[in-house]
Amino acid sequence: MASPELSTLSTLLRQTVEEDEALTLDDLLQRTGADSVGPTIVILSILSMIPYASFVTGAGLMVVGGQMVVGSRKSWLPKAFLRFRMQGRHVRSGLAQLERWLQVLAPAGSRRRAVSKPLVGVLVLWTAFMLALPLPLVPFANVLPAAGLALIGLAVMEHRPLLAGFGALLSLGGTAYFLAVGKGVLVVFSQLFGVSLF
Repeated sequence: MASPELSTLSTLLRQTVEEDEALTLDDLLQRTGADSVGPTIVILSILSMIPYASFVTGAGLMVVGGQMVVGSRKSWLPKAFLRFRMQGRHVRSGLAQLERWLQVLAPAGSRRRAVSKPLVGVLVLWTAFMLALPLPLVPFANVLPAAGLALIGLAVMEHRPLLAGFGALLSLGGTAYFLAVGKGVLVVFSQLFGVSLF
């Protein structure tokens, strides 16, 4: 079951995109009132599940992660990111995927405690870096990092370190997946071109 705060954010997102209109990231953030780092991470993570959007959203999440490392409570994104446009149906699809993950990984009764934002910011930076890598043809390349970042954003929103731990595990899984894929690509490259890389 999703948390109360995420349910509110989900409702706002659905209301914003219910007419299937084309929206900019700035429109989405302003209409949902997201100016703190937690909701911004959740929204950008949802958008990261849209095909080919993770190049932009991953870079934006890296900016937010850097702000967390220096202790910022509010998020700020450059105008170039805020002008990024998307279709409402894609936002709804990403939101549905996120809610399926959270039904399993976001227990409503987890203990509340302050989350270390600088430490979490480092995790956001690394996970967002994976999202921003140009790997559009790799299956599920954006799913694990995006789901992990969404849990981290929710952990910051609701002061639930357990969710940050789940997010870290998904980030670790995404790292392992990327390393395995990268090694596979190098092996294929070496076999095709007869170049020894190991």
